[in-house]
Amino acid sequence: MNPDPGVEGLRYFHYRQLRESKQYSKLSPNQIEFLNEATKRFTDARTEALYGPWLEGQITVDVVTEAFRRLVPKREVVFRPELVDGRAALFEANLPRRSPNTRRIEVTKSLETTFGPALRPVFGDESPQPQEN
Repeated sequence: MNPDPGVEGLRYFHYRQLRESKQYSKLSPNQIEFLNEATKRFTDARTEALYGPWLEGQITVDVVTEAFRRLVPKREVVFRPELVDGRAALFEANLPRRSPNTRRIEVTKSLETTFGPALRPVFGDESPQPQEN
């Protein structure tokens, strides 16, 4: 799961405010653990520049959440399709990785099947039989 960075930033600010005002009884063990981890994560000057005005009520919750969302670096997601043996893809837990130097095969229309006989469809795979007149 990827939690919303804006919500995470607000949680950090709220728990930090409770700790700094010595209201320890309002923090659960899970909240204290989150606060300790977040204190290590949010150490940059931009976070500190938001905390003071938020604490004084000079900026709104919406401004803080948007600022935290903008601070998160963009992620690049890559999708790489590959042809694999059907049985290996369906039933093996750890597949061997291809090396980057592996020769790539161009996929073209072919009547050759990829899957072994155990994975062939039951219906629609029959070859048409010549009919007598």
